[in-house]
Amino acid sequence: MKLINGKKIAQKIKRNLQKKIKKFKRKPGLAVILIGQRADSKLYVSLKEKAAQEVGIKFKKYHWPKNVSQERVIKLIKELNKDREIDGIIVQHPLPSNFDEQKIIQTIDPQKDADGFHLENIRLLERKQPRILPVFPEAILRAIESTRENLVGKQAVILANSRFFGRVLKLVLNEKKITAQYFLLKDCFKNNRWSKNFLRKSQKADIFISAVGQPKLITKEILKKGAIVIDGGITKKKKKVLGDIDKDSVKEKIAYLSPVPGGVGPITVALLLNNVYKLYLKNKRKDNYFQFSSLSPKFIAFEGLDGSGQTTQAKLLKKYLEEQGIKVVLTKEPTDKPPIGNLIRRVLQHKIKVSPGTLQLLFCADRYEHLERIIKPALKKGYWVITDRYLYSTLAYGALNSDLDWLVAINQIFLKPDIVFLLKVRPEVCLKRIDQSRGKREFFEKENILREVWQFYQNLARRFPEIVIVDGEKSIKDVFQDLVFKLREKFGK
Repeated sequence: MKLINGKKIAQKIKRNLQKKIKKFKRKPGLAVILIGQRADSKLYVSLKEKAAQEVGIKFKKYHWPKNVSQERVIKLIKELNKDREIDGIIVQHPLPSNFDEQKIIQTIDPQKDADGFHLENIRLLERKQPRILPVFPEAILRAIESTRENLVGKQAVILANSRFFGRVLKLVLNEKKITAQYFLLKDCFKNNRWSKNFLRKSQKADIFISAVGQPKLITKEILKKGAIVIDGGITKKKKKVLGDIDKDSVKEKIAYLSPVPGGVGPITVALLLNNVYKLYLKNKRKDNYFQFSSLSPKFIAFEGLDGSGQTTQAKLLKKYLEEQGIKVVLTKEPTDKPPIGNLIRRVLQHKIKVSPGTLQLLFCADRYEHLERIIKPALKKGYWVITDRYLYSTLAYGALNSDLDWLVAINQIFLKPDIVFLLKVRPEVCLKRIDQSRGKREFFEKENILREVWQFYQNLARRFPEIVIVDGEKSIKDVFQDLVFKLREKFGK
């Protein structure tokens, strides 16, 4: 049996962090809230503080007595959410019995959730778009990966106390193509006997993980020969720290063991700091946002498949720029303005029938009026102009029934935007959003049609350098943060 050296893994993570953080003028900030006088909680916080100091992360500790009100703690978290010097927040567990643990976790801004257990971050993990990974499950994964075994297709059994933890760890392992199943201790271990179903699974598991806090509960009888065994349970007895695995019992049967102490624990602390660094990089984008008001007026267009969220992001950008004192005109195409815009609307609603080519010429006429009456005058007066759709939509959708080169040719006289944000969202996701928001689909809102339209959009992105593709399947906040960062890249110094 080989022991997995968690301290060595943690040191490597911390060395890398130290090198990266050294380069930054403003250092990442971690706030830790500790409630009560539990000796183990105080010890864990002190270990995090020491590790943070090693890598150059600013550490702020808020130590409250056990009788502090939940409302006061929530108020503090909300204050920390707004503190630009704080990139990560954790509340040390366990909390007093009168506290609502989930309410506390969900109060933390998900973009500052260093532990990674906020529901928004779990949903992103489920969608395979994680902002960060939950630290304890990731520490378990890192311990498994350190064996350098081929993990694809391996079977894992998780023994846990909570469904939530079991589900999250299963998601993390699934990302690495490990097939995982979790069991709750209360369901599979009764009257000092294991259930037959649990034993049937555990004895075939290539990877076995226990995190229940029951010293020496796991013996060789329930494990597969040559298994990788991860001990995530911690119990303090007098001055000793004990794990769930009976080391003496299993040592002749298994291939690898992460011991307690010195296994998953140090990795968890190092990955907490790594999460703070990742969140810092995202928040650093906010620090780098400069005053766009120093720039000349810009013309910005939003494009994408119906349901991609371009209308939402256009409105958010207008609000953001106005908060910087910039005058903004938010407009859209088709304009719905008489006489041409409302004529187009009637064609799209099948109230008037025209040929595909005629419809495209109507779009051009509407665009000409749009530019002459709204866009150009606004830019001349010093306003920024944001348009929800522009000529690129008519090119991408129009190419379904007309020649794309002809469409490009008849639109080449029009003013090009300074930047075009093309939101990339899969057609099936767009249609799901449409169904949830307005229920009724237009005639062209079909998956096969939208896939073809997206191909035309990609063609346009290769032709027109002003088009910037943004992942539109992230959370609304993350999409907005990405596009503002791209604005800075485009116009910043």
